[in-house]
Amino acid sequence: KSVRESIRLGSRKTKVVVDPGNGTASIIVKKIYERFPFDVIFINDVSDPDFPNHHPDPNVKANMVELCEAVMENQADLGLAYDGDADRCGFVDNEGKVIDADILMALMCKSILKTSKNKTVLIDVKCSNTLRDEILACKGSIYLDTPSSAKQERDMEENNIVFGGGYSNHIFFRDKHPGYDDGIYVGLRVQELLSHTNSNLTDMLKNLTSYYHTDEIKVKTTDELKFKIVDAIKEYAINNNYDIDTTDGVKVLKESSWGLLRASNTGPNLTLRFEATTKKELKQKTADLLRPKPAKEGKNIFLEKIPSFWSKLSFLFKICFRNIFRYKRRLFMTLIGIAGCTMLVYTGIALNDTINNIAERQFGDVRAYKMEINLTSGVTQNEVYDIQKYIEQQDKITRSNTCKTANDNNRSK
Repeated sequence: KSVRESIRLGSRKTKVVVDPGNGTASIIVKKIYERFPFDVIFINDVSDPDFPNHHPDPNVKANMVELCEAVMENQADLGLAYDGDADRCGFVDNEGKVIDADILMALMCKSILKTSKNKTVLIDVKCSNTLRDEILACKGSIYLDTPSSAKQERDMEENNIVFGGGYSNHIFFRDKHPGYDDGIYVGLRVQELLSHTNSNLTDMLKNLTSYYHTDEIKVKTTDELKFKIVDAIKEYAINNNYDIDTTDGVKVLKESSWGLLRASNTGPNLTLRFEATTKKELKQKTADLLRPKPAKEGKNIFLEKIPSFWSKLSFLFKICFRNIFRYKRRLFMTLIGIAGCTMLVYTGIALNDTINNIAERQFGDVRAYKMEINLTSGVTQNEVYDIQKYIEQQDKITRSNTCKTANDNNRSK
């Protein structure tokens, strides 16, 4: 009853496809929608802990494919998807395209700030500048927070903020709602907004400032190393006078573009996200840093880690060429030398790929530094590998101190 009374609908009757993802929302969502004059199509609406259709996480676009198709097939105005415990909601527009939560917030903040005395909006560090621009255009202010939904809810209550949320699809209302993250309620608020306009979601989104950004990128590491990596990047950025925000991790700012590196709260991962003003800039920099560097550049991970291999290969080349010139009058020996060199080259390339794959698995954390620094700050390769050396030195110092402590303990015994 309280939910029904807080939703004030306009004259437009919207058509929506709802996907509870076989999660908890399946048990209650139909009872709630029975109280509203919406045209509703439900999919995956039987609670099943095995999640037979897809994992109920609307922040992962692969989980939204079925909903996107259903919206198109039914010519719906909107698609809504909930996570397993229904505290998050994902969105699909009338053309079957996924709308990120921060972009959806940008669409809604104007109507909320218009009637609110407190013009502050809480957003997290992963949110797009599209949301920032819309808040400022509405003469609002920004409370920048971490992606922790529990902290966001607490901070909103302490600072009397009526609207907030983040890229991970946790969205909070405190104007007509108690203020906790409720995915079903968030979806109803979107339908409330649509009921007061004849415009469709796609056209409404075109009025927002456009930026180009990546989805959330996760790099596997360990729980111990992920914080060391973030601290090392933070120290490097401070020492080189980069414009950064350290609310959560390191967010390097460059004009209207940015890059974020943070330690995940939920697993042994580094979380990265990037945004730029042009598609070309984002695509070029992301592609350069997410694909392995070719060996001919001479600055590869395994070159730093396994220099002895290349030293031995170089030595073999020298011997081979010396023999060629020593027996230059013998054509047969020359041909053998050339053939041997050719085989060594191909062997080197094959070993390059093999060792690089091994090194990438073993030293994947180092690649994360390279990705963050290069993409967001335009730092040269030499500077990146200075960071690698710094990190390696810190590891050596740590191991040395550990050995020294152990030796001191043995002496004392």
